[in-house]
Amino acid sequence: MTGFRRRTLRPAMLIPILMAALYLGPSIAMPYLWLDLRSVRVSDAPTAFQAKVDVDRVTRLGFFGRYTVSVRRASDDLQVCLIQSPSFDYKPGLSAPLTDRPLSWWMQGYPPLVECVRDGFASDRFYLTTCHDVLMLRAISIARRCVRSNDFTLGDEP
Repeated sequence: MTGFRRRTLRPAMLIPILMAALYLGPSIAMPYLWLDLRSVRVSDAPTAFQAKVDVDRVTRLGFFGRYTVSVRRASDDLQVCLIQSPSFDYKPGLSAPLTDRPLSWWMQGYPPLVECVRDGFASDRFYLTTCHDVLMLRAISIARRCVRSNDFTLGDEP
């Protein structure tokens, strides 16, 4: 038989495929296993302290994790500030949407929000990017998922 070669799968080719599955698999499965953060919506307000946040999330299985909130200016995507929570246990079975909460609640309280305002989180158009991490051995992130909020305005309308 000329012109025909049988292709064989080389075992060395399975290594990158397996590594990619181990790396990406938990993050892809995160909304089905641990936490499904469906949306984060922030209201327009005169100041960050008066803004309200609505969050739609479902915690399926309990896990040890943390989250970060990045505040970015909508006009140029410049990061104004980044807030990271301490690691903690997420409770399973939480599914009710959280509405009309102060933005400080989503951003680890008033002191971090005050720091963000000092860094420029005032009188402009912004959005939040919230990322959740599932931690293994209380330190190593094995899964991460991020959700972008709506654009919202602080201060007077331009």
